[in-house]
Amino acid sequence: MVIEKAKQFCTQLNNMATPIQLDVTKKIERHQLANIALVIMCLEQENTKFAERCLEEGIKYIDISASYSFLQKLELLNPIAVQHNTTAILSVGLAPGLTNLMAMHVAQQFFSMEKLHIIIEMSVAKE
Repeated sequence: MVIEKAKQFCTQLNNMATPIQLDVTKKIERHQLANIALVIMCLEQENTKFAERCLEEGIKYIDISASYSFLQKLELLNPIAVQHNTTAILSVGLAPGLTNLMAMHVAQQFFSMEKLHIIIEMSVAKE
């Protein structure tokens, strides 16, 4: 299962992250998003309900989707983001895109850096 791989990965990171499993096609309750500061959405979605819930909870939301019609719907959530003092970054893309944002964040943690290598590992979840 994917959640088991996520747990193993977090263990390798000395539990600096906590894996959770959500079904974004179903209603997400407030308690399910407790202690979450950032969501990086890498799934194509059919509606904006999950993104809206994240923004209502003040969670920063990054979406790599490239679907124009879906992005138009996400853009309509801007008033919710403003009201809850949070941010949504849309149509970031994976690589380049999300990888660049993450690399920049890591680089800012150091006084000096000569090189930063980016490796992308992808898999398909099998049920």
